[in-house]
Amino acid sequence: MAPATGTGEGDLPYPAWSMDWMTPEVQTELMSADCVDPSARQERATETAADEPMVACAPDGSAKYLLGPEVIAGSSIENSSVASDVTPTGQPTGYYVVNMSFDETAAESFSTMTGALYNGEGATAAFGIVLDGMVISAPEVQEPSPGGEASISGNFSQEQATQLSDQLRFGAAPLEFEVASEQQISATLGADQLQMGLIAGLIGLALVVAYAFAQYRLLAIVTTSSLLIMGVLTYATLTVLSNIPEIGYRLSSRAWSA
Repeated sequence: MAPATGTGEGDLPYPAWSMDWMTPEVQTELMSADCVDPSARQERATETAADEPMVACAPDGSAKYLLGPEVIAGSSIENSSVASDVTPTGQPTGYYVVNMSFDETAAESFSTMTGALYNGEGATAAFGIVLDGMVISAPEVQEPSPGGEASISGNFSQEQATQLSDQLRFGAAPLEFEVASEQQISATLGADQLQMGLIAGLIGLALVVAYAFAQYRLLAIVTTSSLLIMGVLTYATLTVLSNIPEIGYRLSSRAWSA
């Protein structure tokens, strides 16, 4: 995200939280944006340049936001973690908070932004955290954060806090996936493997029976009989389960590659 002030090469003409970004064109886009289907807005928001304002939706479509240009890039977040929320007296509240820290450059920008929002220089005291063109969180600044560290609270459960922390930590990674190879596998592969498995099983069973007779003589009849009985029971069980519509048991195999 771009620096907050207009001093230096490539800087914004005015702070990212300035009301000057709310031009008639941007207001029209905000009013016409439909967040009933957030994914429809997601692509356009993703394509918006970092130094331009954008209209984005919450992932569940419950809200839409008009955001100024970027202030901090996701790659500037050095770490994020989950901790128990406590009262000023140190008593646990039963909720969780998300702690995050920034690199040196981003810490200065974040401090400037939170100070400005805290002092009422923006349209609201909140800022948006955007991931893949959607606002995953819009915390309100309760106090400036000058030390390069900040906490996000909001009566989060542990699961909610962990999810947001993971999004902040791993969403910052600039990942791209490319198809390295693609292979079509015939549907007869499973049948061939099944046939080969049955042959191998019969050979193994024959070897076990031969060893049992060589080692135990007549007692091998008991061992062999128990194996046959268990095989029949297993086959019968699978047959019954596969013919019950409510269960519909099937044996299948899948191969995944990445």
